[in-house]
Amino acid sequence: MTTVAKWCKYFSGKGTKRLLCSASSSRWKIQRRKDIYAQAAHNEGLRSRAAYKLMEIVEQSHFIQQTSVVVDLGASPGGWSMVARQYLELCSKIPWKISLDELADIPAVPVKRSTGRVVRRSRGRLIAVDILDMDPIPGATFIQGDFTERETQQRITKVLYGDEVDVVLSDMCPNTSGVKELDHERIIELAFSASHFAIQHLCNGGTFLCKIFQGAQEKRLISFLEEHFVQVKRWRPKASKSESSECYVLATGFVPVDFQKQQ
Repeated sequence: MTTVAKWCKYFSGKGTKRLLCSASSSRWKIQRRKDIYAQAAHNEGLRSRAAYKLMEIVEQSHFIQQTSVVVDLGASPGGWSMVARQYLELCSKIPWKISLDELADIPAVPVKRSTGRVVRRSRGRLIAVDILDMDPIPGATFIQGDFTERETQQRITKVLYGDEVDVVLSDMCPNTSGVKELDHERIIELAFSASHFAIQHLCNGGTFLCKIFQGAQEKRLISFLEEHFVQVKRWRPKASKSESSECYVLATGFVPVDFQKQQ
């Protein structure tokens, strides 16, 4: 929750001392009231309006199943993870966080490729990753760290413990500078970082979904993904703000390199 959001919570409480909001926070509240998706998310107990973006894509593409292994990159405050959890059958006894000391004792097990065989599981898994902390989601595991750092990716691999991943989600976004070209290049690099992780961990037929800003480097990312996935398409959800240049790239039907060589 942002500082502005925390301030504004005081205005809805009975008997709570009212605080003075700045002019900018007042404008934020007015804009939020006009945003039907933000209001709907608030009414339905969702953590962010971004939840509706993932809902739309999943409901039309059906790539999350009850026993899927899902990794959510850039997960905080948890909007996408909450949506993914609705589709998954998770074990409620899974710890939310694993300490660094515990991780140190877990060996780094390489991904066990199924190369086309159906992997049968009784339950799914959800691993949420973000540099910022977030409130727990029952049945999920949270890793706090900078995904672009190798150490964080190694921690994810340890938590997976050899499991292939069915779905990699990335709603990661850089701190925007206001310079359109620079912000575009930064988010494309984040998307490439997430896609390389996906290629190393996805199962045969797996799915990768990432956010980008539209721009010149978009074609480079799509061309790269087309080398590894059967289908790659752009998606602009209805919940995306009209003034935003964001869109999503959905890559489905992942084909591992080892499996490609067998064709």
